[in-house]
Formats: sequence, structure tokens, C-alpha cells
Amino acid sequence: MKEIVIYGAGRICNLTLPLLSKGYDIKAIIDRSSEKWGSSIWGIPVIGIEEYLKKYPDVRIVVALNSDNMKSAEAVLKEKGITDYQPFYDVVNIYERGERELLISTSDPTQLEDVILYNVFRDSDSIFYIDIGSNDPVINSVTHLLYNTGRAAGINVDPIQELIDFTNSERPRDINICCGVGSEEGQMELYVQGGLSSFLSENITETCYEGKRTVKVTTLKKICREHVRPGQNIDFLKIDVEGFEREVLMGADFTDYRPRVIVMEATLPGTDIPCHDKWEDILISSGYHYAFSHGVNRYYAANEHPELDERFVPVKELLCRYKVMSCGPVESRISL
Repeated sequence: MKEIVIYGAGRICNLTLPLLSKGYDIKAIIDRSSEKWGSSIWGIPVIGIEEYLKKYPDVRIVVALNSDNMKSAEAVLKEKGITDYQPFYDVVNIYERGERELLISTSDPTQLEDVILYNVFRDSDSIFYIDIGSNDPVINSVTHLLYNTGRAAGINVDPIQELIDFTNSERPRDINICCGVGSEEGQMELYVQGGLSSFLSENITETCYEGKRTVKVTTLKKICREHVRPGQNIDFLKIDVEGFEREVLMGADFTDYRPRVIVMEATLPGTDIPCHDKWEDILISSGYHYAFSHGVNRYYAANEHPELDERFVPVKELLCRYKVMSCGPVESRISL
């Protein structure tokens, strides 16, 4: 595979990377702005031209700039004695972007958890997940996109029977469990309000509150012991429980059951106010590290899988890598 370095870390770079990455080994991206040095795009480091001259003086440059900026770039390169370069339009046609893979996302389009996770596990032949607070199996679902690839299946847990009934009809390969999840087994009052249902009375939203239900509560540890086969790897665990996150984590066994990635809704219910300080210590002490965040979610990777960190890239880069059609948000199909 031919080695190249890209000049310009802007819009044209983002458009051409999905195509260039298929046929070239991109060593670095040069940019004149020192504020971008040390960052990365798709895991490719952004550097200054002096660092290029030290590390990659014999690697051809592809200039990813529009015509307005091309002349100034050529002047800079000429000043540095660099003659081995090509404009991006001699290398790739950006209008061939139709080759990008089409993903039909059913996550909330402001969050795109399914696209983020698809990218992390894109090379996996088999994907196993556990979704605590799974809600609807299609609408705003984090796992629907992966399930539809035919390579993924797992365990969905939600305390609302109507939602589990929908999930049973939509997800015949999945294990679907109707219960709450907490630090110990028992029963609790659930304050029902659709996707914002919570075990905490302070999270009641008057505009959508529909009353209380008494529901069974179990632990994540017990779910794993009963439903995860011996030797089964858990690729990711997603937890969206409207303020009950610490209780779910306290009931987990991260010694015998170690998801490679954990996705946590990390803001107070219905807000953008961070609340990960209330439970993050459990993950850190259990051998996980913060890897990425987008919207209301924080993503953690197991310490034994540091290679996954580079799979988390900004959503704007994912939208260059894939053609994403969004199907959400849509109001729930049921009135509880």
C-alpha cells in the first residue's frame, strides 16, 4: 500500500479520507494551524510541516485544499523545497462518495450511539450486547442497527412489559427480560413515563407521568449468570436507567463478566447536566477507562482492550465515513 501524507486538515480532508484510506497508507496530516497539532482525524496524527520534514521527508504529499487555498499551499511547499506533491483531485474524485456504506440509524439522531458502536465493532464477525433500559426495540434503539446486520444479538432488559412484548416480536435472536436492574433483588415502585420511566420519584416529569407500577428488580450479576453462556464474550453493555446508574453498577460482576465497552447515559434525566461523578468511580476501580463522549453518553473501554480507543472518533468523521440515514426521534408506539 502506497504511503502518503495529506496537507490540510479541513473540510476537503474529511471528504477525501474515506476514499484515500482504501488505497493508501496515510501516515499523517499536515496543517498550518498549530492549534491542530497533536490532535488526530480517524486516528491519523495532525502535525506541522517541520515535523513532516523530520519524520516523512520521502513520503509524497496529497494537498487536500480547495482552489482558493491551493496557491498559498504550493508557495509554502516550494519555500520548504518540497516538489513531490499532488492536488487531491488528481488522486481521488470526491463525488465518488457513493461508495460509502449506508447505515440506517434508529438511535436519537443527536446521539447516534448505534453508528458510534457500529464503527467500534465494524470488523467483528459476531457481536454480543447487554442493553439495560432497552426501551423500544426499534425507535431510538441503540442496538437495532447492529442486530439488523445479522452479526449481533444479545440481552435486552426493560421493566415495562409492553416494551418487552414488542421486543419479543422484533428480536427473535435476543433474550428479552422484563424487570428492573439494581444493586439487589426485590421489588420496587417504577414511576412510568415512557422512555423517562425511573425508580426515583425526583425524576417525575409532570407532562408525561402516567402513574406507578410495582416491578421485579434483579441484578446485572444474576442476569449474566443466568443468560450469558460460558466463554461468551460481551462486546458492549449499555445502561440508560434515568438516574439509577450507580445501583445497576453496584449489582454487576466485572470480574467474571467484562464487557469490552460500556456505554452510560451520563447526564441528569432530561438535561445536559453531567452526573458521571456519581458512579464513574465504580467503573474506574473495576478496570475501565474513559474513552469517548458524545451528547449525553460516555463510553468506557476495558483496560485490557486499549486498541478500542482509536475506534472512537468524532461523529462528524463518522458522517464522512458512512452514509447515515436517521429514523428518529419518533414518539413511542405505546401509551402506558
